Amino acid sequence: MTAMAGTEHAKALLPDIKFSPDSYTPRQIGEQADLLKAAQDGLQSQVETPAPDARQALRDGLVDQFTRLGYEPSTAETYADAFSSLLHNANVRMEDPTYADQWKLSFSRPIEGEAAMTPVDRVLARLKAAGVEGDGATMFQGEVPKGVHFKSLRPDQQAQVTHSIENEIEAWHQNPESFFSAYDAHPETHGGQLVNGDIVYSMIPTVSKDLFLGHTAGESIDIGKLSFLNSLRKLQAERAIDRAGDKPVVITAGGQASGKTSMAEYLLKKGEAGAVIDAPHDRAKDIEDILKMAKNVHKDADVYFVVRPDLKASEISNIKRAMREGRYVEPEWRGDTTAKVPGEILKVAEAHRNDPRVGIKVLVNRENATPEIYGGK
Repeated sequence: MTAMAGTEHAKALLPDIKFSPDSYTPRQIGEQADLLKAAQDGLQSQVETPAPDARQALRDGLVDQFTRLGYEPSTAETYADAFSSLLHNANVRMEDPTYADQWKLSFSRPIEGEAAMTPVDRVLARLKAAGVEGDGATMFQGEVPKGVHFKSLRPDQQAQVTHSIENEIEAWHQNPESFFSAYDAHPETHGGQLVNGDIVYSMIPTVSKDLFLGHTAGESIDIGKLSFLNSLRKLQAERAIDRAGDKPVVITAGGQASGKTSMAEYLLKKGEAGAVIDAPHDRAKDIEDILKMAKNVHKDADVYFVVRPDLKASEISNIKRAMREGRYVEPEWRGDTTAKVPGEILKVAEAHRNDPRVGIKVLVNRENATPEIYGGK
């Protein structure tokens, strides 16, 4: 039907008339609509009120903590965003949705009388409590509290920090012996026999006074100055290899937060290594460069691929470092490195198949257990 007469009789029949064979009558359409609405109402009544977002709840709690500790609102928001994101990423990877109940973070500043201090005095008190006095405490003139992220500083403050770091690197470059002496004396280097780029960077005086600020400033340091640091690290590696005695030179390789440095210390303490060159070493060329150094002074060398099966422990280590130094390595990046290293080590193994002075080993780093070592010469 395409048209109807406008009579009262026609109007009465209208609710029950189909305008095409496949269509519904107006009455049927109304009934379907009523059924659909009833179904929707029934489903809605069965849906529970959504639980508050755990990540948002954690963030709000952190904002409150940092605010009560005296941080400016913008800084409190920045810190809360960073830490809640880190914990969210960690627990998503652990497939555990209850992380807001598990991570009981508490931030405190146990400085007597701080609440009554002026802002400048409060900052200086924090610096002094952290062991930063003299030039370190006056360098920022009370404007930059300890633990602030580099990117949250004003441009003039950022320039002050980078200038200080770059000048200190330049001083080492001009007088390498001062660097070698300091590195050998550092408590984490075992007399200079554990060579690690993170330790080298952390030794820069401005960085050592505030690891969080110093490490978050790293991306803004002049690339030429950073190349000086890399050169010093290589020279220190040569020194360590030369002093390795009759113990093999160990080259660690593996993903970030796999425990390479802890395992390096373990091997040194056990007398299994005379020197350890510690880094991810995700390129065969980098490993070959160190093997060449060892061969030049007639030393044996072992390449250790360090594996940490417990992903949760690895992520917790990564988060702790991020909270301490502001450096968080995304799981995807760590996964890529971990996946890439074995292939690069196989290239080295193939190249030294018949070399009795080169060993390829796998070290399994398990929590609260003696490391398992496989492989040999």
